[in-house]
Amino acid sequence: KRADFISLNEPELRLAAHDRYGELEEISKKILEKMQASSLSVTRGVNGALCLSKDSHEKIPAMVSRSVDRLGAGDSYLTLASLCAVKKYPLDLIGFIGSVAAAIDVQIVGNRDSIKKDALCKFITRLYK
Repeated sequence: KRADFISLNEPELRLAAHDRYGELEEISKKILEKMQASSLSVTRGVNGALCLSKDSHEKIPAMVSRSVDRLGAGDSYLTLASLCAVKKYPLDLIGFIGSVAAAIDVQIVGNRDSIKKDALCKFITRLYK
């Protein structure tokens, strides 16, 4: 009946809302209210991510344009974004770190390697340069 943080991809969100063509932000707000969630994140592949809370919404761009294997990118996003949400990070930072994790994951074939702290820090540093 209640969730602290929800992370879905766009097709999952639309399926849950039974709304194939509606405005994504409006659908997201309805799900956020219905689940009484603190925040919600919708991953959109090459279109980035949309993060919402009751007070704000943030559009996070995709961090890479080329992927090797996108399988598991949503899991990587959820893993790091949910850790940030638990620590009460700002909404834009939750989406940013989740998107960086997904960007690193799509560069890895299969489950050959996991996302390491060093790789995460280097990726973020390269983005800021």
